[in-house]
Amino acid sequence: MFYKLYKRIINLPDEVKIITFYRFFSLIITSTFYLFMNFNHSIYRKMFILLCITVAQILLNYTICKVKDSIDKIFILLTVETIGNAIILIPSGGLESPFIWLSLNTILVSALRLSSKLLWLNLSIYLLSITYFNLHFNVKSSFKDLMAIEFNRILSLVLISFAFQIISKKIKQLDKSNNKLKQKIDYIFEIYQNIHYLTSSKELETLIDTILKFTTKVTKTDYAFFLLFNDEDIKFYETKKNSIIKDIILKFMNEIKNSASPVIKNVENLEIILNAVRADYKTYGILGFAINSKEENIDQIKFLTELSSLSFDRIYFEDVKEKMLISKEQNRIANEIHDNVIQRLFSLSCKLYSFYKNIEGLDKELAKELIGFRNSIDSTMRLLRETIYDLSWNKYANDSFIVEINNYINDIKYINNAEINFNISGDIEILSILQKKALYRIICETLSNSIRHGKADIIDINLLINKEEVNLIITDNGNGFNVKAMGNSGIGLKNIKTLVDVLKGSIEIDSKIGKGTKLFIKLKNAEQKLEGIV
Repeated sequence: MFYKLYKRIINLPDEVKIITFYRFFSLIITSTFYLFMNFNHSIYRKMFILLCITVAQILLNYTICKVKDSIDKIFILLTVETIGNAIILIPSGGLESPFIWLSLNTILVSALRLSSKLLWLNLSIYLLSITYFNLHFNVKSSFKDLMAIEFNRILSLVLISFAFQIISKKIKQLDKSNNKLKQKIDYIFEIYQNIHYLTSSKELETLIDTILKFTTKVTKTDYAFFLLFNDEDIKFYETKKNSIIKDIILKFMNEIKNSASPVIKNVENLEIILNAVRADYKTYGILGFAINSKEENIDQIKFLTELSSLSFDRIYFEDVKEKMLISKEQNRIANEIHDNVIQRLFSLSCKLYSFYKNIEGLDKELAKELIGFRNSIDSTMRLLRETIYDLSWNKYANDSFIVEINNYINDIKYINNAEINFNISGDIEILSILQKKALYRIICETLSNSIRHGKADIIDINLLINKEEVNLIITDNGNGFNVKAMGNSGIGLKNIKTLVDVLKGSIEIDSKIGKGTKLFIKLKNAEQKLEGIV
């Protein structure tokens, strides 16, 4: 039993371990005082009483450690110990016995493991017990005389109990704070572990699967789901089967998409929290999970949807980048065909026609064949030109760069009911693919800031391109801001300045409160190494 008790104590939480060691320490101190005090008790009587108390303490400690999670059982055991502590005073010296201070053991345990009501109930039981036993076995004492003698001792126990109660509350608050801190650390660790997967996923299916796994780890829930808006199609993903959830989300889809804060719904016996995963120009889907802690889960889903939005943005921009690279290669091929193949075919056609005109008395059959060859060459050139128009940006005015900007502007105009004018002058063929990527990002960031922060509803975008430089001028009628006071505090403004700095360009901002904002960016028109732009 001693070995089992020792093993149980070692594996206990620190709070219970301290209480257990204190109980044995107090037993040793009180037993030592009793053993050497000048009582008219024989050594055999003293040893017998000490043996009984020690065995009782070991049994109680062993049992309390075993039922440490049951409040009711702990209270029953403490009540038994309290009455036992009162009874042991009878053979060990009454109210003069040092074992009277063993009551502090039960007070300490009650304060730390039980509620305040049970603490004071336990103390009341002890005081009533010692009063009853003292009056019953000491006929010379009356209740009045007993109170006069023991008033200070009773007052001491009450004050100690009150002090233990205050200390216990502080310990519980500290323990609660430590648990929250541990949860936050675990939370940050989960973010650290999963952030790589969220930022490296290139496929939507893989990204959504990672988001759902990350959500269940962070929120400690077993059910998470994602409703994906993919063009005209809607797809539903979940960590486990629940046929009702999808119908509920579809029913309240518009409410969730338009809500600025998370939405909470009750589905049968399941309470779920939902929030839209959106960028300024597009809503990617709806993320949700089963609620564990409402207050904490609201903060968690806000963070998760923001992180998910950034991950979707990255895939979206990678897709834009890929389209731009493909378009650039298409343009190169089209130029190659136009500048070489078509020119040679045209030259051959001209020579055939000159040959046909300059030779007199040419056989009719031969002349007919020459005309046929020339027509065939002309037909081939027409087919090649049509192919060029399908590939080339500048020859067919179908530049992916312009198309993506117009698509973004149209989405912003539709969502925010804003008037956005986009004008471009000059040859976009001069721009490198890296310059186009940076300009696209700058336009997106600026439109987002103008509408979201500046509350603008009229925005003019002018892109001026020449051989020496590129000028981008964006003007809005928004609220404006104090440029000097603002500095570099805005994330969007920081991103814009970073892009411009990497391209070795310059940026000027003219804004006044209530009078809108004008952004003027100048870039050198040369091939740049744009490192760090994702």
